[in-house]
Amino acid sequence: EGIAAARARGVHLGRPPMRRPDAWPQVSERIRSHELTQQKAADELGVCRNTIMKWLREDEQAVAQAIGRS
Repeated sequence: EGIAAARARGVHLGRPPMRRPDAWPQVSERIRSHELTQQKAADELGVCRNTIMKWLREDEQAVAQAIGRS
């Protein structure tokens, strides 16, 4: 009941999102151009591969939304 009440109030539950490193734009471009694997990018940035995959997915969604708004 307490969790449901907190969600109803809009309280964020769970771990806070990680801040993307300043080097993310360059690293993501290297991933997209196949210069760098997701695992090597994760090692370089000190995060896990799942975080890299999540950030790439979020970037793609943001681009798709921006295109849809135009």
